[in-house]
Amino acid sequence: IHSRDEKGIHLYDVEKGSCSINKKAGGGSVAFTDDGNILVINIGKLKLLNLKTNAVKEVGSFDFCVKMIKPNNDRTAYSLIQTGSSGGEVHYYQAGNDSAKKIRRTGLFLHETSINRSGKKLAALSYKGCTVMDNNGTVLNKLDAYSGGPPIGAAFHPKLDVVYTPRAKSREVVAFETKTYTVLKKYMVPYVFKDTGINSFVSGRTRVSKGGKWLFVTDGKGVLCFELGPEG
Repeated sequence: IHSRDEKGIHLYDVEKGSCSINKKAGGGSVAFTDDGNILVINIGKLKLLNLKTNAVKEVGSFDFCVKMIKPNNDRTAYSLIQTGSSGGEVHYYQAGNDSAKKIRRTGLFLHETSINRSGKKLAALSYKGCTVMDNNGTVLNKLDAYSGGPPIGAAFHPKLDVVYTPRAKSREVVAFETKTYTVLKKYMVPYVFKDTGINSFVSGRTRVSKGGKWLFVTDGKGVLCFELGPEG
């Protein structure tokens, strides 16, 4: 659990029911790696913390506004975005590499990101919609060309070529096929999603379970859960 004061991360032992603070890598947004270690964004640095040895390795350096990190399903590739800044930088990190790399500067206030299972497609969201790009920053599609408000969240399916995007000013979570970007299905929610503007960590946060059975979306009143079929 990351610390808002950027001085450490809180490690919660589920079996023991106890919590400790590790200050070795500082505090900030965190993501687990495939081997059980932790990546930490700390004041413009991406640090890899080995939980067994407490050793810290710096694997990225960027603008201090890069504060959000998202892993793909097997935690071998990561999307990082600049939030709270009009630069709108998107960075990519491949596990095992010596450094993260900046792949695109959008010039927009970004508030959410996601990365697909292969680590080859990333989604970056702003008040203008959802931009899908490859891991070199080349734009593949923009999911803002349909009626209603723009997408405010995104999550890729861990097994299928599908991305889920809740849409502002609507009650819809739209599932897009990610080869042709055609709409596969729309999931309806009880409440209208608010337009999040340039704000991060609000309604529209979207996740798919590791096995691909469940879709989770926040709507400002709680967490909604949908059971997904074999085609997403």
